[in-house]
Amino acid sequence: METTTVEKKKMEQVIIPCDYFLNMSKKDYSDYQSALIREFFQNSYDAGAKNFGIHTDSEHCKAVFTDDGCGMDEEVLRNKLLVLGASHKPKDGSVGAFGHAKLLLYFSWDKWEIRTQDLLVTGEANYFNIEKVDEWYAGTKSTIWIPENIERSIKWSINAYFVYCDTNCKVTYSRNDNDPEVVKQGCTTGQKVFDGESFNIYEGLEVCGYYMLIRQNGVFMFKQFLNGN
Repeated sequence: METTTVEKKKMEQVIIPCDYFLNMSKKDYSDYQSALIREFFQNSYDAGAKNFGIHTDSEHCKAVFTDDGCGMDEEVLRNKLLVLGASHKPKDGSVGAFGHAKLLLYFSWDKWEIRTQDLLVTGEANYFNIEKVDEWYAGTKSTIWIPENIERSIKWSINAYFVYCDTNCKVTYSRNDNDPEVVKQGCTTGQKVFDGESFNIYEGLEVCGYYMLIRQNGVFMFKQFLNGN
């Protein structure tokens, strides 16, 4: 028998434990710390950012990701970013789309915050609140409160990821009260073997063997070793 609207109102909702999304992310990403850096950067790059900053605070165990892109309005936040299964591409040729990665970027953490345009989003795992604020923020600032062991590994993950990128977006990293340092890009490129409209394929040689590397609009997507390692 079909459930009526009245009967649906009496139904209870499935409860999602706070650690559910982080456990899922660990299964979905072989290196979820590096994936965290990659997904935040891809979203910022798609938003047209020319500057992307990463800051970690070891005292308060938090990581802050900032950009000067187009930001997000309330419609995008409510109906795209903060909806499971929804996606959003700000322009043709976008690298990301607010897809499955949102589980890792926000919902996996006990506490998180988004500041963009005239909006402030405060969240705890899969719960959130959106409010209007007076001061305009040109871009997006995402703050996540993370375990200490992840904070310590972020620096390594940053360098391991951006050596394969080659974009016109300036990337900086700072820790605690130290001044930001520019993160080098394009250190490992390999030889281009395919030149597509929006993505390129390179091959190269490292200690582990020959690899195939794919970039989309200069953004490093993934690397595959050709000898099976």
